[in-house]
Amino acid sequence: AAMLAGITQSPAKWDPVSHPDNALYRRNVVLGEMYSLGYITQAEYEEAKNTSIEDMLNVSDTPNGCAAAGISAYFCDYVVNALLDDTSVGNDQADRTSQ
Repeated sequence: AAMLAGITQSPAKWDPVSHPDNALYRRNVVLGEMYSLGYITQAEYEEAKNTSIEDMLNVSDTPNGCAAAGISAYFCDYVVNALLDDTSVGNDQADRTSQ
C-alpha cells in the first residue's frame, strides 16, 4: 500500500519496475509517515521496510501483436499477412516488415 501511495505523486519517477531504487526510497518515506501518524505499528513498519521491491512485484510481459488481440487474433493475423503481401506497402517482404 505504501508503494502504491508513493507512486501517485510522480508515476514515472517512482516506477518500481524502471526505477527500483527511487521506488524503494519513496516507499520508505511513505512508511515512515504512516508510522509517525500511527497508521501502522513499529513491527509493521519494520516488516514492510525490510521487504525488497522485487518481492513486492509480479511483473509479466504483455503480449504484443496479434497474440494480444484476443478473439480477434485470427483477423489481426489476416490483416498483417495481407499487408506483408501488398506490394504498395513496400518493394519486398523485408521492406514491408520494417514499416
